Amino acid sequence: MTGSKVVVGLFTFTITLILACANPALTHVDLGDEYTKQSQWEQAIAEYTRAIELDPKLAVAYNNRAYAYWSLGRRTQAIADLEMVMKISADPDLTRLARELLRRLRQGW
Repeated sequence: MTGSKVVVGLFTFTITLILACANPALTHVDLGDEYTKQSQWEQAIAEYTRAIELDPKLAVAYNNRAYAYWSLGRRTQAIADLEMVMKISADPDLTRLARELLRRLRQGW
């Protein structure tokens, strides 16, 4: 491994560690994402819920939990989470996505 690759690797690790320390809720979002990749919806929901308990303003946790709820056919809960994303998200792309998903879910998607 070259010196520059080691530096890049250490830098990436350091940034990840700083972010996790700055907001431990992100660790639970990451775990929820891993469960989502494996279609383990209940476990994903539990992790996203823990992230929300730690940081109730973490819009991405609501968004991702909405997807897990939707995947289980729990439309009402998915809609509630997407509505929360619309209220708290500072990310215009995430807000736009939530708005579109809400529209589709309300139409029976």
